[in-house]
Amino acid sequence: MPQPLSARPWDRLYFYFFMHMVPIMLFVDSAPYIPTALQPAPMAHMHAVYDHTFNDPLQRAQPTWYYLFAMAEFAVQLPLGVWALRALPRDDPLLPLGLGVYAVLAAFTTWVCVGELLMWDEAAFAWESKCRLVPLYAAYGVVFTGMAIHMGCRIKRRLLAAAEMEGGRKGK
Repeated sequence: MPQPLSARPWDRLYFYFFMHMVPIMLFVDSAPYIPTALQPAPMAHMHAVYDHTFNDPLQRAQPTWYYLFAMAEFAVQLPLGVWALRALPRDDPLLPLGLGVYAVLAAFTTWVCVGELLMWDEAAFAWESKCRLVPLYAAYGVVFTGMAIHMGCRIKRRLLAAAEMEGGRKGK
């Protein structure tokens, strides 16, 4: 029987995380791919603040791999994030699978970005900027990695419980 969100502290944390993450994906991460004339004012403002604060060289240079990561974010992560906001309160049985897919993809792409930023040429990306941007990416990388591990453990627990029930039926 589904439990209320208030009785599931980890899921409540994930719900708040996605309440924060979906707007970031919509208004900050997608802004470089939408022509300026078509951007709503809140999107343009949030992206301008991000750009001014972090001077993100990945968003400026747009290497091919980064563009592909962004497209994966919009095609997979954003729909899963929106789905999670509906599925978490309902205690959907597919939560571990959906959030696991989200978290593995997000962790992988984020850690690649961290590695790239750390290796970026000092002349093009000042140390002061690295000290602001790398911790931001790394913090998300830690969250995504923790979520991936947690969802893997939940999937494992459910599979083992199902195997145990199936084994009990065969023994009767």
